[in-house]
Formats: sequence, C-alpha cells, structure tokens
Amino acid sequence: MNPTIKFVMKNKFFYCRFSIDVEPIQINNFALDIRKLNKNILTIQDLLKNGTLDSVIAAFLYFNILRRKNITVTGETDTGKTTLINAFDLLTPKEFRKIYIENIIESLNQFDYGKHQLKYKVNSLEGSIEEKYSKSTQIKTLLHRTPDIIYLGEILTKEEAKAMFHCLAAGLRGFQTIHSKNIDSLINRFLYHFKIDQSCLNDLDLIILMKKNFNERKVIGVFEFFRNTDVSNKLYYPLFKYNPESQKWALIKSLYEANVITELTNYENLPEDKFSSFINIYIEIFEFISKVDRIDNFELIEFFHKISYHSFKSIKSLVCYWNELKKNRSLNS
Repeated sequence: MNPTIKFVMKNKFFYCRFSIDVEPIQINNFALDIRKLNKNILTIQDLLKNGTLDSVIAAFLYFNILRRKNITVTGETDTGKTTLINAFDLLTPKEFRKIYIENIIESLNQFDYGKHQLKYKVNSLEGSIEEKYSKSTQIKTLLHRTPDIIYLGEILTKEEAKAMFHCLAAGLRGFQTIHSKNIDSLINRFLYHFKIDQSCLNDLDLIILMKKNFNERKVIGVFEFFRNTDVSNKLYYPLFKYNPESQKWALIKSLYEANVITELTNYENLPEDKFSSFINIYIEIFEFISKVDRIDNFELIEFFHKISYHSFKSIKSLVCYWNELKKNRSLNS
C-alpha cells in the first residue's frame, strides 16, 4: 500500500492537484496539500499578451516544433513550465501522432480540436510491484508506438531521466519539464543526481529556463549545449536572454547558426534566406495575435493548422496565405 497519492480534480468550479500523505511517512498520520491550478486554457496568445515570451522566441520555437525538435522547459516550482509546453502543444500540426506519458495528467485534452492523442497515466515509484506500469518502463516502450511527438510531462527520477535520454538518442522528440534553479543546476541534476553521460545532453536540443517574479512568469532564456565542450569549459550557451532592466529579450546568437538549425541543413534544403523568410513570417503572425482581441481557442488552433499546412507545402505557399490573410484582416481566409 502506497502512503502517498497524488491526483488532479477538475470540475466547473475548480481545477486542483491534491497530494495526500499518511503514516508511516507522515508523523502526524495525515497531510493534505492542495495546489490550485488554472482551469482556463492559456494559449500562446495569452502568453504573448502577458509577457511570458515575445514573438521572436515564439517564432523560433514554433519553427522547431514543426520540425519535431525536442524542447525541455526547466525552472523552479510554479514558474509556468507546464503551461508553456501545453500552449505550444496546442500548435502542433493536426497530422502529428502524439503520445503522452504522465504521472499526473496535466496535458490538455485536444480531441475536440482534431488532434491525435494517446495518453498513459503511470507511476513514478520504481522497484515496486507496479514497476511494469512505471513511467520509465512506459517511456521505453514508445519506440514501438511510432509517435511524431512525445509528451513526457515532469521528469522526476533517475530511471525516468535515463529512459528519456534512451528515447531521445533513438530519435524521438517532444516536450518535457524538469525542476531546477538554473541551467547549471539542471546539468548537475542530469550528470550527478541522475548519472547521465555528458555526451547525451546534446540530444535535448533546446532548453527553456523560466522564472517567477511575484505573479509574473517569464522565459528567462533559451539555451543549447555546445557540441564542442572544450569551449571555455562551458557546456551551454544562450540563444535568447531576458534583460530585466529593459524588460525585453536579447538575441545572443544568430538563429541560423544554432545547432538545431545547422543539424536541419544536413537533410533539409534550408538556405539562410529561406530560414529567415519562415522566421519573419512567424514573427509577424505572433505579433499579430498578440495585438488583436483574444481569439477563440478553436479558431486559433484551426488558424495554426493552416499555418502548418502551408509551411509544409512551401515557403511560397505560406507567404501567399499570410499576405491574403493580412489583406482581409481575418483568420478565416
């Protein structure tokens, strides 16, 4: 019998995560922790409007999501990690086959939006009689289910981390979150707490660090790992970095020179002018939705279905669609 249990309760009145501990691990026999979650779906439009990130970061991340690059969001508790990956998960093409493996179901139900989702609820306790249902065991089985995107939720244990890197090394990509104070702390967790080999860190692709200041949650930086670790003994570098004085994000390195883009050019015809055209259009799109009144979730998601369709077709198709939309000033074009 497990003395600890967690579950999420959703209804029309509230959306909360409950954690219950009983003896023998709770010295007063019983403890109940309740975390109130936002029952409203926060879309990328909401996050742009409240200043969680800007349109340039959104454009770059969206470009990489369409190409199934891996995104890990890290930060301390209650910094908006899950909210961010859920917002981007809503933007994935409807053709993508997505598999979710979570301890607590915090991902969004997207069937009504025409998305393909296969969800598993698992246990993080390893070495128990339920080990065959553990998260790490289920993660390892993903290779036989041929997903386009994997959603792993929060990585909690050494076994889960090893299973995650096993999948990443095999070519699976998606979204996951993990607690850390900063990028150095994240590396320490991987290398020393979870015993992950340093060479595996490159498989993470993009790392997003989030912070909470009072009630504001922000992307503090977007990072990559150096392919050559001899560079000043530093394992990572920022692509974007938030400046609290100007309250804006600085682009630290040319996005076309990012590792994730350099890797893409090995198998995709992606000269710099074509890449820049994609990014510039995406920036215009995200700036547009950040300035207009809130768009209905169904309308917003259908709009990004069209954006992904034209993006996959050709840059010319995307340019024509976006120019027509701007002319009509309507998402229904």
